[in-house]
Amino acid sequence: MPAEALAQQTGLPAPIMQFVSLAEVAGGLGLLVPGAPADPPRAHPLAAAGLVLVMVGAVVLSAVRVSAEAAVMPFAVGVLLVVVARGRRGSVVSIS
Repeated sequence: MPAEALAQQTGLPAPIMQFVSLAEVAGGLGLLVPGAPADPPRAHPLAAAGLVLVMVGAVVLSAVRVSAEAAVMPFAVGVLLVVVARGRRGSVVSIS
């Protein structure tokens, strides 16, 4: 779908929609692509946290522009991503 058509549907400018699309693809790749064999997958919790931010935006826009029922699915996906981010945070090396 062209960016202009998507922008008309959502009411957001095309550059913002392109940024959100890029963020979703990057987050998905961060969750799916495993780390090096000797290196734990540190990108997983960061990718999940980034996707949680995208889902927060999806929930707000769905609730405001469509209906509360439309916000249920992005909310459920966001909750699952929070579970992934919290479950995988042990693989991130602590600085302290």
